[in-house]
Amino acid sequence: MKNLNISTKKIDGVVLRYAESGDYNKIFTILTSENKKISLFAPNVKRAKKGQGAPEVLDICQFEIIESDENLNKLKDFKFIENYKNLRENFKKLCVSMTLMECTNNLIKEYDECKNAFNLIKNTLNVINKESEELKIFKHLYDCLFSLLVILGFEDSKRKLIASKNNLIQLLNRIIEISETNLKSLNMLMSILPQKKV
Repeated sequence: MKNLNISTKKIDGVVLRYAESGDYNKIFTILTSENKKISLFAPNVKRAKKGQGAPEVLDICQFEIIESDENLNKLKDFKFIENYKNLRENFKKLCVSMTLMECTNNLIKEYDECKNAFNLIKNTLNVINKESEELKIFKHLYDCLFSLLVILGFEDSKRKLIASKNNLIQLLNRIIEISETNLKSLNMLMSILPQKKV
């Protein structure tokens, strides 16, 4: 019988997306503090500890992972670091943040190392969460997505434009073109974009 190389480790990560797998299981896609995107199979995560729900998109957690060379990484346990309750209660901030998560997931390939990507996304979520001027949340989205494209080698930092509505839309269209994937969150974002410069 073949021996599998299995190990356990703890790592911080932000949830980019998840999919249901059976009645109680989920498969999480996370961007880790090692700046890699990985998938985690989470058995029975819907039967989580009393008083603690399962992680959602945007949540930053410490994940305890059972790693395997041949099977999907398995979630053993998790602990919330930040769940952005205030951000979730503001519809516009939530739309902007969910667009950021979808773009990040579409642009980064699984297991590719993207230097500084985790801190960029984490810091941007923190800034959006604390932002008191509503118009600035769109600027933060533009700045973060442009920086992510620079990290991934798709943009030159010298070509950054002012964060206007049109420039944000052009950047999102460029991300769709690069990733060859439509953005499910785009229609919702378009409905809340202001008419004037952001």
